Amino acid sequence: MLTITALSVFADGKLQIAGQEGDERFFPLLQAIYAQLGFQVTFETLPSARAMQLVDQGNYDAEVGRIPDIAVNYPNLTYSQEPLLTVRLVAMVRKDADIQLSNPDDLQQYRIGYVIGMSVAADFVKSAPNNTIAVTTHEQLAQMLERQRIDIALMGTAFPNSPVYSVGVERLSIATFNVYHILHNKHAQLIPQFDQVLQRMKQNGQYDQLLLSLN
Repeated sequence: MLTITALSVFADGKLQIAGQEGDERFFPLLQAIYAQLGFQVTFETLPSARAMQLVDQGNYDAEVGRIPDIAVNYPNLTYSQEPLLTVRLVAMVRKDADIQLSNPDDLQQYRIGYVIGMSVAADFVKSAPNNTIAVTTHEQLAQMLERQRIDIALMGTAFPNSPVYSVGVERLSIATFNVYHILHNKHAQLIPQFDQVLQRMKQNGQYDQLLLSLN
């Protein structure tokens, strides 16, 4: 029944999913979920903000996942109800840096960098430190931290393979967020079916098998 309903939404049974750098770890999970809904999916990795814009415009059918706080900026998107993942926003410093952080207010005195479009970081800097620098890739952020052009790199724990983790070490856990899968509104009717499959995978162990390791 799920497959018949899903295929009636999109005649050729194919979906194009956009993602940001680091989202590759979710591809096997999403591919398996959509296979149960009768869809073949293809993925393309794009700059973070660009991925959201293109899905909102309907150029792609879905985006891997974000926190819902940014939905107001993208009116054509629908979020899943079941979280794809729970992540933390953390403050990273150079491994050799003598910087101690006990709470978010401590960040005010430092130069802070983050990746444009990384929603957990972008949401934080709206009301946090003014001395912030936005870059377009994880590699640029890692280089800026390594070369001491910034003191702090804001990172989401959903990106454990980011080069920032090779340069820096976590000194402060700032906040915890749920990440939800995103569909363009034209496919909103797939959300209940998507949630059912994701919930079932979490219960039967497939979720842990398909989601690449956080470590």
